[in-house]
Amino acid sequence: MNTHAFEKAHQTKLSRQKSKIILFIAIIAAILFVAGYLLSEIVFVIKHVEINELSIYDKNDILNDIGQVEGSSLFFTSFADKKEELKSKYPYITDIKVKRILPGTVSFNVVEDSGSLSINVGSELFLLTKELRVISLLSESLESEKLLGGNVRRINLVTGKVSRCVTGEILEFSEAYITEAVADIYSALVDCGISDRISYIDLTNKFYIKLGYDDRFTIQMGDWKNAVDKVRMFIKVSSELNEDSTGTIDVSATREAIVSLDDF
Repeated sequence: MNTHAFEKAHQTKLSRQKSKIILFIAIIAAILFVAGYLLSEIVFVIKHVEINELSIYDKNDILNDIGQVEGSSLFFTSFADKKEELKSKYPYITDIKVKRILPGTVSFNVVEDSGSLSINVGSELFLLTKELRVISLLSESLESEKLLGGNVRRINLVTGKVSRCVTGEILEFSEAYITEAVADIYSALVDCGISDRISYIDLTNKFYIKLGYDDRFTIQMGDWKNAVDKVRMFIKVSSELNEDSTGTIDVSATREAIVSLDDF
C-alpha cells in the first residue's frame, strides 16, 4: 500500500471514530435530558405551597390568589407574572421572594410595607417606604388602609422638588440633597424613638428644615447635619417643659436650644 492510500485509510478510520464519539455524546445528552425532564415533571413536582405570616393581609387570600400550582414542575413553573399580579392587587406588598425547596415545596416570602412616609405630588398623596420607594397612591390603597384601621401615622415630606414619582421605583428629587437629608433625619428620629410623633418634615429650604412634633412643637433644625444630636437636644429641652406647652424649639445650633412658646 502506497503512502497516499495509507493516509486515506487512516483519515477514514479517524472520521469513523469521531462519528462514533459524537453519536455516543448525543445519546448520553438525550438520556440526560429525558431523565432531567422526567425528574422535573414527575419526581420534583410542587406538593406544598408555603407563605410567611403577614401583618396586614390575610395569607389565605394570598394563597387563593396564587392558585392551584400543586402538581406543576418545581423547577420550570414561573411565578414572575403571579408576583406582579399580587403586588398590583395588594398595594402594601412591596416584594415577593420565591424559594424552591426539594423535593416539592415552594415557599413565598411576602414583604409588606404600608409606608413610613408620604408626599404630595400635585393634588395626589403618594405613600413611600423609609427608603423613598413609591408604594402607591393613597386613593388606590383605601381598601388596604381599612385593614389597618385608619391608624397609620406617616411623616409627610414637604418639598416642591419632585422630579420623578413612579410606583415601585425610588422617588427622585430635582435637588440631590433631599434624599440624603431625609435618610439622615428619619434615621435620627428612629434612633431617638420619636419617629411616630413627627407629622411632617419640611425640606423646602435645606438650611431651614422644620419638623412638626405632636401638633405641639415646630422643630427648627437648620440643615440636616448632626441630626441625631439635634433630635436629642430637642427631646431633652421639650421634656423639661409643661405637657401643654406649644411653640417652636430651635436646635440648629446643636449646643443650645432657643425656645419660643406660644402665648395663651
